[in-house]
Amino acid sequence: RGRTYAVAGDNARAMADLNTYLNKMPNDADALMNRANLHADLGNISSALEDYNAALKVRPDHADVYYNKGLLKLQYKEFFRAIGDFDRALQLNPNDAQAYNARGEAEFAYGLNSRAMEDFNRAAALVPGFAKPYANRCLLFRKLGDLDKAVSQCDEAIRLNARLAIAYFYRGGVRMERDEPAAALDDFNKAIELGPVYPDYYATRGDAFEASGQREQAIMDYTSAIGLNPKNTAYYNKRGILYKAMGKPDLALADFEKRYEIGGETVILKAQDYLADKGHYKGKLTGKYDEATRQALKACVADPGC
Repeated sequence: RGRTYAVAGDNARAMADLNTYLNKMPNDADALMNRANLHADLGNISSALEDYNAALKVRPDHADVYYNKGLLKLQYKEFFRAIGDFDRALQLNPNDAQAYNARGEAEFAYGLNSRAMEDFNRAAALVPGFAKPYANRCLLFRKLGDLDKAVSQCDEAIRLNARLAIAYFYRGGVRMERDEPAAALDDFNKAIELGPVYPDYYATRGDAFEASGQREQAIMDYTSAIGLNPKNTAYYNKRGILYKAMGKPDLALADFEKRYEIGGETVILKAQDYLADKGHYKGKLTGKYDEATRQALKACVADPGC
C-alpha cells in the first residue's frame, strides 16, 4: 500500500505505511528499496543510502537495488561511484536496458565517451522502442561535434516517444549550436510543455530568447529557472549579465551579489580574479565579499567592456 501512495504522490502516507510494515518485517529487501527510493525522492540522501545498504545485506544479489542506488549517485554527480553500482546491477541482470542507459549517462558525465556510446547502443538494441538511449546519443554526438547525427538521434527519440521532454531539450541545444534560434525555441517550448518543472529548460530557452533579441522573454525565463532552483548560481549570472546589457545596473548588481552569496568563497575568488584582470580590483584574492570587491563589481557593471 505504501508503494501505491508513493505512485499517487502521497509521500507522507507512503512513508508511514512503509515504516509500519518494516517495523514488522525488517528484512523485506523490496520494502527497504521502496523506502529508499522514497527517501531519495524527498532528498533524504543518507536515509536512502542506509536503506539501500540494508536491502543489500538481506539480498546481496538484488540488481534493482544496485540500479536505484546508482541512480541516486548519478543524480548527485557521484559519477564514478554510480558506474560501480550500475556495473554490479548489470552483472546480476545483463539484459537490463535501463541500467545500460543509466551507466552510459554516468560514463558520459565522467568523460568516458566511447564507453557511454557502447552502453547507449546496448540499451537501444535490447529494447528497440526505448527512446532515451537515442536522446542520449544525440547529446553525445553533439559533444563529439557531429551535429547532423545528433539531430537525427533526437529525431528518432521523438519518433519513438513524442512525449520525451529531454529529447526536445537536447535537440534545441543542437539547433542553438547550429545558429537556428527559432527552431531551438520551438523545441524548448515543447520541452517545457512536457516537463514544466525542470529549471534548465527555462534557463536554456532564455538563452534562445536572448539570441533572438527577445530580452524581456529571456529575463522571464531566467526568473522562472531561479524560482524552480534558487540555489543555482548560473541562473543569477545569466540574468545579471542580461540586465547589465539592458542598462539596468542595480538589478545586475543584485544578481551578481546573490550569486556570490550562494556560491561563497570559490565563486568570489573567481570573480575577484576576473575583476582584477579587467583592471577594477586591486586587492588580494581573498574569497571574501568586502567593500573593495563590491566597488570593483559596481565599476565592472558600469563598464561596457567588463
